[in-house]
Amino acid sequence: MSPYFPSGANVRIITERDQIGVVAGEPRRMAGEDWYKVQFSDGRIQTIPGRNLEIYEGAQDVETLLCRGAFGNRETLTRVITITKTQRPLSNNIYSFRASRTAFYPHQIKPVLKYLDSPKSRLLIADEVGLGKTIEAGLVLVEERARQELNRVLIVCPSALRQKWAREMKSRFDESFEILDTGRFRQFLAAFEEEAETAFLRGIISIQALRGEPLLEDISTRLPHFDLVIIDEAHHLRNPETFSHAAGRLLSECADSMLLLTATPVHLGNENLFYLLRLLDSEEFDEYSAFERRLRINEHIIRAQQLLGHKFPVDLSRCLDELRKVEESTEKARFMQNPMYTDVLRRLKEYDGSRREHVVELQRSVAGLNLLGHVFTRSRKSEVQERRPVRRATALRREFSGEEMECYQEITSFAIHWYERRLQERGHVNFFGQAIGADGFAAIMLKRQAASSLPALIEQTITAAESENETDMEELADSCEDEQAPKEVAKTLGSIKQDPVFQAIAQRYRELEKQDSKYERLVGAIRDLDQTESGRKLIVFSFFKGTLRYLFRRLTQDGFECVLVHGDVPSTPNNPETDERGKCFEKFEKDPGIRVLLSSEVGGEGLDLQFCHILFNYDLPWNPMVVEQRIGRLDRFGQASESILIFNFSTPNTIEDRILYRLYQRINIFEHSIGDLEPILGSEVQELERKFLRSRMTPQEEEAEIERVASVLERKRLEMKELEAESERLIGHDEYFSDELERVRKLGRYLTPAELELLVRDFLNARFRRSLLQTGPAPGFLNLEARQDLLDFVRRHIDARDPLLLQFQSKALRGAILVSFDSQIAFEHPEIEFLAIHHPLIRAIAEHYRQESAGLHPVSRVAISSDSAPEGTYLFLVYLLNVKGLRARLQFEPVFIEIDAHGVLDQPTSEALLSQMVTNGTTLEVVPGLNEERIRELIQVANDTFGCRLAEIQVDMQATNDALVAQRLSSLEASYRVKLGRQYERYEARFRRQLAPQYIRMIEGTIKRLESELESKKREIEQSRRLDPRYELIAGGIVSVRRI
Repeated sequence: MSPYFPSGANVRIITERDQIGVVAGEPRRMAGEDWYKVQFSDGRIQTIPGRNLEIYEGAQDVETLLCRGAFGNRETLTRVITITKTQRPLSNNIYSFRASRTAFYPHQIKPVLKYLDSPKSRLLIADEVGLGKTIEAGLVLVEERARQELNRVLIVCPSALRQKWAREMKSRFDESFEILDTGRFRQFLAAFEEEAETAFLRGIISIQALRGEPLLEDISTRLPHFDLVIIDEAHHLRNPETFSHAAGRLLSECADSMLLLTATPVHLGNENLFYLLRLLDSEEFDEYSAFERRLRINEHIIRAQQLLGHKFPVDLSRCLDELRKVEESTEKARFMQNPMYTDVLRRLKEYDGSRREHVVELQRSVAGLNLLGHVFTRSRKSEVQERRPVRRATALRREFSGEEMECYQEITSFAIHWYERRLQERGHVNFFGQAIGADGFAAIMLKRQAASSLPALIEQTITAAESENETDMEELADSCEDEQAPKEVAKTLGSIKQDPVFQAIAQRYRELEKQDSKYERLVGAIRDLDQTESGRKLIVFSFFKGTLRYLFRRLTQDGFECVLVHGDVPSTPNNPETDERGKCFEKFEKDPGIRVLLSSEVGGEGLDLQFCHILFNYDLPWNPMVVEQRIGRLDRFGQASESILIFNFSTPNTIEDRILYRLYQRINIFEHSIGDLEPILGSEVQELERKFLRSRMTPQEEEAEIERVASVLERKRLEMKELEAESERLIGHDEYFSDELERVRKLGRYLTPAELELLVRDFLNARFRRSLLQTGPAPGFLNLEARQDLLDFVRRHIDARDPLLLQFQSKALRGAILVSFDSQIAFEHPEIEFLAIHHPLIRAIAEHYRQESAGLHPVSRVAISSDSAPEGTYLFLVYLLNVKGLRARLQFEPVFIEIDAHGVLDQPTSEALLSQMVTNGTTLEVVPGLNEERIRELIQVANDTFGCRLAEIQVDMQATNDALVAQRLSSLEASYRVKLGRQYERYEARFRRQLAPQYIRMIEGTIKRLESELESKKREIEQSRRLDPRYELIAGGIVSVRRI
């Protein structure tokens, strides 16, 4: 006979113990059984037989519920584990793993692992060009977003990259960033000053805008707080005397976390690298002389790392001898006081170099000794690409006709005469920073347009209004210190074309399109390609919008389907409905009928075009780095073709052919990547422009200039190779992280798609049964029919301003939504709704259980087929361990005890088994009969096992904590030793220099203050030496394991 439950009693369903409700009225007798109406917290009323109900006495601990046999099903375990992961981010889990719309490349997770190990959440990401630094920074953003609330994130980059960053953040990471000018950034500063707590920002601002002196003054006055600052092309900040560096220093002071991105720090020399690292941590990297000493000491650590990865088996004695050379340095005490160092020495003596697990463990530990490893990460293509495509360059040479050559010579001669006249009128040269003035830029642009396409220039001159800008503004911005300079150049170029002399030239050659030799060569080359590369997509780059529009019109007339992209094509990454540029890229990639993408530099900036391997340079840029960047759109990690075909137009007897093409051939830029030389080449390119503009050079002078510039480039390239080799010696590159990533995958140390799908399915089935999650058109695709009550639920838990919430609601109101929990599917199908940890539905479910934790029943019964654990029946307990120290640790510690023989599974097996139970387990139908005494006996074995593990963990953590304390104390003392040394020198020289008494007192006061500061900071660091361990028992139950 079932028990009686009075009206108003709190009850729970025995088979679903997280389902708690209130009895509504008296029971109804049916077929000899009492049935009760039960109202649940979400308003549902269900009628349930009394035999399936029990009184809910409030939350009870895991041990009590186990002894009572109050087992839930497998879903209850999944719910507890997954919700705990979302609400309390675990330190050894990687939340960015498989959580973005990106193709998975292991090397791109490496900066996340480095960042999580960084004591101050600061990192210099220095991967080679083309390996995806933007993606890596986005993954760090995803990681931080999962671990804490990010209210203010600022991205700083060159002007030309702002749209790229906005597009990548939206399309890859579902983050809507606003592009800021100085006015809009000042509005944010004012809002922050008025009410800091509510000031929200997802902003992208250019380096050019940020380095303005008035804005820097505004920032230094208000000191806004940022959760995360990302600075791209950070080598622009390397000179400490510039406003750009001052901007970086200010942002560093205002930021909790900071990322610097550059491909070139090791190519700029140690001093420039030092100034970048000082932006990240001015306390640790205070003096260049100390930094140089650190690099020399680091050489021995790097050599030991290289020996560990050189060949297998490893000669550990050689590693030991190399590592111990640090004891011959001035930093001997620092290492001898570091327990991690002494532990590594012990293991190098005791471990077996033929056992892979020993070697990997030593690689990880020795990498932890790297004196720059906590702030620096670098991946190279040679490390991550087994096969790189070969660049195959072809020159498309075609003589101008007689009339075309006459037109070209008249235009270039006019440009030189116009510029000389302007100089005479002005009486001086007007410079923007180090670049030539607006008149010079405009004259150069006119000559370049003539070389690009004579018919396009003539057409634009005759038909366009004076105010029309023929060049994408962003392409001029990086050459000008003044944010307004590009507009001045464009305005000047427009006025040139209105000059009566130039208008007469244009009218005289208005029929030139009928004999366009260059265009005919392009069409011929495309048709030739059809013989060997039939139907393949190709990209045509030009610097000029007029050239691109002309080509679009002509190619379309000749039957080629094209898309056209340049700076004037609207780009609104945060609003796909109006993002015309994004639609063009999507059409080019996915529409098989569209063969040709016509693109300017800005139009193609930031694109990953690995699916295409044919490129035409319709005109050649005057900066070799722009050539490299064009090719780099295709020559990226993930390029499927074995070769990249590069076609370069060159018209004989033009200055571009005599100078540019010969120069680029001389330095072999088309066949081989020159790397990122941009920070080095700027002055050479500008000098080249000046000479070509102001001089009428003889062939001999042209040859001498080609040789001079080529020699400079070759010398710089050799220097880069030498510095790269030196960086391997002094800075090092990590090789063990792939093993770390495999541990993450194997042990389920991330929120798996299966976990999230089970969580959502379970929640909808329990709370919103009218909202259906059903099988979609292909594996991994699902259809979600979100009814109004579910949308209302999500709105109650998520900020109404959240762009993802607005997007989700908009889609849901139109009908069933195509969704996926799989990141690869989300990457390949950007239109799909990606249900990852950051999605409003997932966040709303997590917040619901935060508010109503009674819905999380901690005890379950599970059956699992596994290849990782011995067959048998186990009692399991899941402890949540929380150890506070300089580097806190929060992690699951599952313990499995075999119920008959009391056998204990080791920690890695236990962790892997728990992960399998959560995602692949089923509900165990029959629970073994265990009395309370037997269960308590098993619980005691589990507690003893956990106690032993906890003791080992504390020993390991104490060593790590002590090492961090020693490291911080050493860095602190080194920094203050230099500061105090300066003051002591001044004090010792007081008599020789005959200093005034008040100045001597000031020096004495400074010394006392610095000594006091040092002692205070040392005490503060010492206080963090003590660990604070605690734990919670969050889950338990019985699991039956069957071997696969």
